Amino acid sequence: MTGSFSRQISTASERCRREEMRMKMKVATVDMGAPCARDDFNRSLQETGFAVLVNHGVDRKFIEGVYDEWRGFMMSLDEKVKAEGGHDCIKEYLRSTDVFDGYFPMDLAETAKSAAVKDIKHYYHLYFPHGRYPKEASDDARKMFDLLYDLGLTLCEWIDDGLSPETKQRLKDQGMQSLSETVSREDTLLRILHYPAYDGDKAEPGAVRAAAHEDINMITLLPVGSSRGLQLFGKEEQQWFDVPFESESIIVNIGDMLQALTDGALKSTTHRVVKAADEPAGQDRMSSPVFIHAKPTLLLNDKVGTAREYLIQRLTELAKNNTSSIPKESPVASPSKNTEVSSE
Repeated sequence: MTGSFSRQISTASERCRREEMRMKMKVATVDMGAPCARDDFNRSLQETGFAVLVNHGVDRKFIEGVYDEWRGFMMSLDEKVKAEGGHDCIKEYLRSTDVFDGYFPMDLAETAKSAAVKDIKHYYHLYFPHGRYPKEASDDARKMFDLLYDLGLTLCEWIDDGLSPETKQRLKDQGMQSLSETVSREDTLLRILHYPAYDGDKAEPGAVRAAAHEDINMITLLPVGSSRGLQLFGKEEQQWFDVPFESESIIVNIGDMLQALTDGALKSTTHRVVKAADEPAGQDRMSSPVFIHAKPTLLLNDKVGTAREYLIQRLTELAKNNTSSIPKESPVASPSKNTEVSSE
């Protein structure tokens, strides 16, 4: 009786905890060294689509060094474009229309599916080992990618604990025992973003740093940005909530591919990046998400097909708002060449 009653209390407490997280989009801050870390991480992903990791082992000073280096590099490219009035002066860095790597100037920044204007940002796409890496840059961004990619594989193994029997069987049917086996290193993208300082009154009406969107990939690892502004949308309360801005943290969120693979058990939550109300004048923002991608041949579910088929479908939808979102070379013809249109 006592044991049964105790379990009932525990179950009721867990239900209340999950309900509070879901209704208030209360993203958990998870200490990766804590005994309950895996449970807390999976609970937060299941209820909000997000989790914030601390004590993750990736040195924050190293990340800030990458931010400082790439801020200067991308600002120099932006200044050249403005001075020359075109892209010819940066053509060796300019985003390619087949592999989709390289530099995306402000005028080629993406427009989210739900938005009418471009995001206020410029960024550089890095794929390893085949993407173009600027000769001026140190190896630090490459090293950061390796650290975040390896952490992503570990987190995929943590997510295994929360997968349903149906999802686990779907993986087994494809010869896989863990979510980590679904991941493609060469299709995984490191995007280094610079959001310049701007005056909201002078910006194009409706423009923000990254308009409301969901990520296409499996999971995203995002070292906390250099300033506040990341928000997620709570459908229950129909309002935006700030993602915890924890010092030295790494934010993790579910992408649409993992949502499809789990038949919606793990939700890809709508999020955006805005200029914080208390942001000082002249404050810019750096960010460096790693979009962990699925192998092109992975069957997500019968409705959307493989990861490659789903990617093509999503990019075709996004092309309606973006003249630069679809490579000239069809992804079908070159399945090893990936493109990514996400935000943050």
